Amino acid sequence: MNYYLITWKPENNDYSVIDYELMRIDFRTKDYVDTKWRLRSKDAKEGDGLILFRQGKITGVFGFGYILDSKPAETLENSFYYKVQFTNLRDNSVSPFISKKELVSAGIPESLLNSESSGYGSIRTESIDVLNKLCIKNINFELIQLCNSRCTKW
Repeated sequence: MNYYLITWKPENNDYSVIDYELMRIDFRTKDYVDTKWRLRSKDAKEGDGLILFRQGKITGVFGFGYILDSKPAETLENSFYYKVQFTNLRDNSVSPFISKKELVSAGIPESLLNSESSGYGSIRTESIDVLNKLCIKNINFELIQLCNSRCTKW
């Protein structure tokens, strides 16, 4: 299984805080939420894990999920919109699951976190190992569990 870091920067009006909260309302109702998300990679496969990273004024990991279908639902400007399911989403008004500071301190390349392209390529194995350790430390669940099933309180 590959993992992709997908980014969200509400200050760009790409996907606003209100859009995120509407998604969270749906999440609270069903314990998951299906939506479309843009990835630059055309190699994403069904079942690949997703780590939702918020950029901008507030930064950090705010969600986990996976790709539902390896065929993009839509193509736009060299990006592919995949059907995805978020299984764990953090409330936007609280701190992230893992802060950017923690990620960088643990060895995640800042260039990955500052990428302007969501899901440009799969995350390297050494970064996945670091992310997994941070998930266990901060959330008490492994990365694969967080991406595939609801583990956290909202």
